[in-house]
Amino acid sequence: MGTSNASEQKNKQRAIRLAWLARIFSNDKSAATDELAEEMLVEHHPDYHISTFVEGFRPLRKYLDKAGPVSFDVSTIDHSDGDRSYASLSVNGEVIFELVVRFEVQAPYRVMYWMSHPPLPAGVSVRRYQPEDAGGCVALERACPMEMLDGSQWIIDRGVYFNDYLNLMQAIDAAVVVDHNAGDQIIGFFSCALRPVRYHGEQTFCIYQHHYRVHPDHRAGSVSQALAAFIDPRRTFQNEMPAFPYAMVDPNNAHLQHMGFPKVDDVTIARLALPATAGTNSMHPVQDAQLICELINTTHAERSLFTPYTPASLAQRVGQVDSYSAHSFFGDENAVLGLWRVGEVNIGIKDGVEAVSKVHFVMDYGFRSLAAFEDLIQLVLTSELTQGATHLAFICDTRATEYPFLHDLADDEQNFDIQTLPFTADAFKDGVTYCDAIYC
Repeated sequence: MGTSNASEQKNKQRAIRLAWLARIFSNDKSAATDELAEEMLVEHHPDYHISTFVEGFRPLRKYLDKAGPVSFDVSTIDHSDGDRSYASLSVNGEVIFELVVRFEVQAPYRVMYWMSHPPLPAGVSVRRYQPEDAGGCVALERACPMEMLDGSQWIIDRGVYFNDYLNLMQAIDAAVVVDHNAGDQIIGFFSCALRPVRYHGEQTFCIYQHHYRVHPDHRAGSVSQALAAFIDPRRTFQNEMPAFPYAMVDPNNAHLQHMGFPKVDDVTIARLALPATAGTNSMHPVQDAQLICELINTTHAERSLFTPYTPASLAQRVGQVDSYSAHSFFGDENAVLGLWRVGEVNIGIKDGVEAVSKVHFVMDYGFRSLAAFEDLIQLVLTSELTQGATHLAFICDTRATEYPFLHDLADDEQNFDIQTLPFTADAFKDGVTYCDAIYC
C-alpha cells in the first residue's frame, strides 16, 4: 500500500508540473516568474529561458502567430518510462505539441529537463535505438547523402560494423524514428556520446552529437525535432560533468546554427582518403602498450581536447569491439598506427558520376619524428590493398604538423566545420585540436 501511495503522490506532483509547463506554452506570464520556476525546476537554468520561452521556441511562436492567444490542455500523460514522462499538449482536443520531461526521482519531483516537438504523423513513433536497428540505419544513411560545397554528394555506408562505430565510444545515447506504415522503416536517427577530454587543463567530458539523419521524404515534418527532444544527454550522463556539446557537420548544415551552435571560425577538420597501392611490404605488429601510449602522447600532448593515454585506457579502448583490438597496431619504436579495418563504403557523386571507395581508418597514431611517420604511412599504404581497402582514411585538424603530408598523398579530402556553444569555441581555437577518428 505504501509503495502504491508513493507512486500516486509522485505522479500527482508530476502532473502538477506538467500543467505548469502547459501554462508556459500558453504564454501565461505569471507561470514564468522566478519564484514559481524555482518551485517547479531543479534550477532556474538560463538555458531554459523560461521568461522568453514563447519568443524563443520557433514552432510555438509560429503556431501562436496564426492561432492567437490559446490555453493548452494536458490531454494525455504517460509516466511509464522511469524518471521521464510524456504528455500531449492540446487545444480544443487537437494535439499541438508533445512534451518529454525528466523529473527528480524523489520528492518534490521537480523538472530536471524538458523538451517538446510537434506531434509525429499517425503510425510514426520515436524510441530508443536497438542493435538490431543497424541495418535500417545503414539504409537511412545511404538515403541521406551529404551535400558538399563543390556541389558533389557523399554517401557513407558503415555496413555490418554500424554498431561498432557506436560501441567504440565512451557512452552512447541514440534514438530512431520508425514509420510503421512502411514496414517499420527507420526514417530518423540521432545519437550523442560522452567523450573524455582535457578542457582548460582539466579532465572533463564533452557531449558529441552525431549521426543526425532524417529521410528526405520526411524532412518537412517533426522527425528531427522529435529526435532532439527524445535524446537527453543530461539524463544519460548525469553521473559525469559534461563541459559542453559539439558536433562536426558537413559544410551546408545550418540546423545547429539555428539551435545556437555557431561555426567556430578558422577551424577545419579534414577527412583525408589516401589511396592504397599494391605491394609486398610486410608490417610489424606492435603490442607494447606502454610504447604505443608514449608515441601517441608525444604527438598529441599539447593538442586541445586530448586526454593522454595510459595502458589501462588503451586496453579499455581496444577491448570494446572485436574489430579494433590490441592486434591492430603496427610500426616500430619511432611511429605507430592503430588500423581499423572496417571497409567503410564511401560513394562520391559529382556531375552524375559515382566514385566508390572502400575505406580503412587510422584510429590512433603517434610518432617521434615526422619522417618516421611518413615512412610508416608509405609502408601501410602498400599493405591495405591486399586487406580489401582502396583507401586509408585519416581525420585531423588542418593546422596539424602531419596535415600537409597527408593532404599531398590524399586523392579525396572532405572538410568539416566544428559547431559548438559560443563560450566554448576557444577549446577548438587554442592550438591544434585532437581528432579522435571514432568521434568524427
